[in-house]
Amino acid sequence: MRTKAAVAALALLTGAVTVGCADADGAASTRSAEQLLDEADRTMKALTSVTIATDTETGLGNGRSSRLRTDLKSRCTYTSAETTGSELEQIRIGETDYIHGNEVYLEM
Repeated sequence: MRTKAAVAALALLTGAVTVGCADADGAASTRSAEQLLDEADRTMKALTSVTIATDTETGLGNGRSSRLRTDLKSRCTYTSAETTGSELEQIRIGETDYIHGNEVYLEM
C-alpha cells in the first residue's frame, strides 16, 4: 500500500534529520543510534495523520506540486498539479480509490 511506503519514507527521513542535526552550540548529539531510533519510533507511533507536500521545479522551467495526506488508517488523499496544466486528485477510502484527472492529465 502506498500509504505504508510514504510513512516508512517519512520515518527514515525523520531519523536521518534527527541523526544529522547538531545542538545549538554545534556539538553533535551524544545519544546512541538505538536511542535515536527509539525516539523516532515513539514519535511515529504517536502520529494520527501525516501530510507530505512537495514543490519541484526542473531546469527546463517545468514543475509539479503535490500533497499527500493520510489518517494512517483507511483514508488518504493525493493531489498533483503540473505547470503543464495537468491535475490529478485521488482519494482512497478503505480499499477503494477514486481518481479524477483533468482533461490535460487524461490526454497525457
